[in-house]
Amino acid sequence: MGWLRKTFSDDCVAALLLAAFYPVWKYCGSRWIANDETAACLPLLLILFMWIRRMYGIGRLGAGEDAAHRLGRADFLAMSAMLGIYILAYHHTFMLLRAIIALTVLGIVFSRRLKGRIIDVSVFGLLFLSLPAIPTAQFYFGYPLRVIVAKSSSALLGMLSYDVSSSGTSIFWDGKCISVDAPCSGIRMLYAGVLLVLLLGYFRNLSLKGLCLLALAGTVAVIFGNVVRATVLFFTETGIVAFGRDFLHTAIGISVFIWIAAGIYVISEWLVKRRETCIAV
Repeated sequence: MGWLRKTFSDDCVAALLLAAFYPVWKYCGSRWIANDETAACLPLLLILFMWIRRMYGIGRLGAGEDAAHRLGRADFLAMSAMLGIYILAYHHTFMLLRAIIALTVLGIVFSRRLKGRIIDVSVFGLLFLSLPAIPTAQFYFGYPLRVIVAKSSSALLGMLSYDVSSSGTSIFWDGKCISVDAPCSGIRMLYAGVLLVLLLGYFRNLSLKGLCLLALAGTVAVIFGNVVRATVLFFTETGIVAFGRDFLHTAIGISVFIWIAAGIYVISEWLVKRRETCIAV
């Protein structure tokens, strides 16, 4: 590996890998555009921005820290193994699997360059979050989440003295049927919540345990927030609140997510303070 280190800098290796995986970026781009999911490229762009910022020495590290951020033998061995799998599987696997392999290789490079370790969960998570997989997630998890929302919203409305019942993804009240449709499943809100969790984990250097706790709390908060949103929207969909229906639909969703984001941030603050307290002790 020594000749490679002498010929190419670490950032040059990263740039060459980005160019080598052009078919993956072409596939992802076409899927982002076709499914109107262009926002899914944001995590990848954030990683690239932080890498370029690091490459040009903004916030330059000390000599000891800089050494930890250089690609080593273990990194090159792991990258070589994954590249070998990518090449062998190129003509025999579907494109999404190739994209996962490519992002794994880049995850090794950017984990080392940005965080000084061979695997950083927040870096890998942000890269994998760039995969055009929201329609797939909607297909597999959308219906169960919609059922949860319908059942939970019915329970909340019952506490408010509304005689409602639910069946599948529908809520029944006063002879009216209110369906919890695909956009109300909360998949997009969950995506945004996971993105926030990974960014907080990245910038606050949370441990794997801390990141998992934050992800669990964030997932619960998003699901509960989506139930609250659906419960509030019940009043606009049934005509109990008749004015500004379209405006309220958007405003309620944004308002609920702001509260969710604030809750996730507060939990991340608590995790950081807890870590500092443990270190001090």
